[in-house]
Amino acid sequence: MPDLLGVFLATLIAEDASLILAAYLVAEGRVSSALAFMVCVFGIGLGDYLLYLFGRLLAWTSTRHNWKYLNRLKIRYEKRLPTKSLSALICISRFVPGTRVPVYIGAGLFSFHWFKFLFLTAISVLVWVSVALFASTEIYQWVGENWVWGTLLILLTLTALKKASSVFLDPWNRKAFPYSFEKWLYFEFWPPYLFYLPVIAWYVGLSIRHRNPLLPLYANPRIENGGMVGESKWELYQPLMTESSKHWLKTKLIPKVAGMSLVVRQVMANEGIAFPIVLKPDKGQRGYGVRIVRTEEELETYFDTFDFDVLLQEFCDWPNEAGIFYCRIPGENRGKIFSITDKHFPYIIGDGTSSLGDLILRDKRARLIAMTYFSQLRPRLDTVPAQGEKVTLSETGNHCTGAVFTNGKLLCSAMLLEKVEAMLNQVPDFYFGRFDVRYEKADTLRQGESFKVVELNGASSEATHIWDRSTPLLEAYRVLFQQWSIAFEVGRIVKRNRTASRVRIFALARESARLLLLKLSPVLL
Repeated sequence: MPDLLGVFLATLIAEDASLILAAYLVAEGRVSSALAFMVCVFGIGLGDYLLYLFGRLLAWTSTRHNWKYLNRLKIRYEKRLPTKSLSALICISRFVPGTRVPVYIGAGLFSFHWFKFLFLTAISVLVWVSVALFASTEIYQWVGENWVWGTLLILLTLTALKKASSVFLDPWNRKAFPYSFEKWLYFEFWPPYLFYLPVIAWYVGLSIRHRNPLLPLYANPRIENGGMVGESKWELYQPLMTESSKHWLKTKLIPKVAGMSLVVRQVMANEGIAFPIVLKPDKGQRGYGVRIVRTEEELETYFDTFDFDVLLQEFCDWPNEAGIFYCRIPGENRGKIFSITDKHFPYIIGDGTSSLGDLILRDKRARLIAMTYFSQLRPRLDTVPAQGEKVTLSETGNHCTGAVFTNGKLLCSAMLLEKVEAMLNQVPDFYFGRFDVRYEKADTLRQGESFKVVELNGASSEATHIWDRSTPLLEAYRVLFQQWSIAFEVGRIVKRNRTASRVRIFALARESARLLLLKLSPVLL
């Protein structure tokens, strides 16, 4: 009885953990497989229904008390989870990681019929527990007494089962799946937890050598945490966006208030900014929440999805983008351009007969990360581009959204360095960071002319030219090791000189946790 009670309680905390515990008890002969199955089904099903009831409670509360936040949450769910497809989503979400909680709460918010919800979830729970419990029990019996390896193997198996389900339940992802293995040949597509392991080890080594793991946070002492995370872009841009600066795109801060879409339209009218526009979080990280907004409908959708202080920026349609990484050792008169990345926006050309999805799968590079493009272009995948029509697959200069990065060392010049330093001299004690700029032509950029600054990043910057496919893996690591060595050296000198600094450890931890929760939240993504 205590064993079964433990399994039941585990179902309400962590579904996978309860299945692993139940499989272990069955393999050890401490409970029967039938009892373990029934307890898992009942416990997981109860947890699902509690999520549904929580959604019903939110719906009742928003109606009875007219709470604006809950009403807005309901609108957000309605845009993300259309009621016509809820039945299918309820069944599918059991097998797609990260979707079950928002879908089940959304079912309650929309007052989905309680018996129909119970019936659909019961079917999905029966199927999932049958497969997962059987596979887990077989693994434990196979590994024998080595329960540690058995548990690790089960975790990998359950993860693989859910991942495979999320792939094969979508017809376009099924088509892209055979090509997904090829991307492992190129480190630019490796998952971060794998690629950055040597970099983390190097960082730890530098921390031990300098006896302080936080030195990079001092690299830009006038910026909170050196610009590592949590800094206000608006505060950083203020010294640079002078009336005489021709290189800065018109940018305005939209604080988090009620009716933010209306505020954006008023600012656009006052500043003479027209659609399309760029919206991005004032405190962002690695492209999260960056959108090109072309219509008022897209503007409303953006603020139904994201809820934070936003920067409104005019859109620059110049065809090229570059990332200019600058660093300077404190006390030295001149710095250097450590890296330049030339960013390209991938596209395909229509043939008048093939769908957009099929055209992506025919492109030798695009098909390697076809699922990324599919997630961004989902409503258009079945459309057929006209003969000769150009369809851009990624419009933002972020590698994670599918932009192509190449080594831009040929763009580097003394004139460009002089222009960059002249601009950065307006920011007190700026030693380490990267400009992202749009430019018209390579020749004019080398002359330090005809470019517009899209963004400026601090200590969290990376020498992104390493993602050029022609860069050897060891060379990429050499560059990153050198980059972090410079960051530690700059931070050491700044801290030794006691330059004014804004390192706030608790703020850093809080902001990092906030960004992690936002990125993991399927409601917001």
